[in-house]
Amino acid sequence: MSDRYNKRNSSGCMDQTAYQAIQNIEGDSNARFKQLLNDMYGICNDYNFQIKGRVVLIDNVTGKIYK
Repeated sequence: MSDRYNKRNSSGCMDQTAYQAIQNIEGDSNARFKQLLNDMYGICNDYNFQIKGRVVLIDNVTGKIYK
């Protein structure tokens, strides 16, 4: 869904405060995910392994699923 719809609350009114709070949480979560992914690839590289399949991760803080 686009940002245009995410900025609206359940009654359809614009709600910038809630939108910004959600963006801050998701931004932190995405940064942690990228760091984790870099660390995983680095560890595999150090031990001469490769990740060849899909790895599914669930963020215990936000509940977001990364596929």
